[in-house]
Amino acid sequence: MELREKLLLLCQENLGNDDISEQANFFDIGCSSLMIYKISEQARERYGLNISPIDMMTYPTIEKLIAYLQEGEQAPKGDNLGDTAITARKNLRNRRQRG
Repeated sequence: MELREKLLLLCQENLGNDDISEQANFFDIGCSSLMIYKISEQARERYGLNISPIDMMTYPTIEKLIAYLQEGEQAPKGDNLGDTAITARKNLRNRRQRG
């Protein structure tokens, strides 16, 4: 099953609607932020897809989300932005504790 089919199936199941377009905005077709979270969890559990709710809100159509995910697969593996943010928070916390 292709990525497109997996995402369409998850959206269809959660919305109870078999007529969902790849270009339809998640929020326009009835997804709430809670449903976005649920879909991202199901994508991880069922298919091993690493899609965060923030990814789905930033790229709010299946078409845009797929383009983003495929771009990420081709990106060079380097310093993870999430790791950088965690390190920055730790450094800030340490500075605050010191003075």
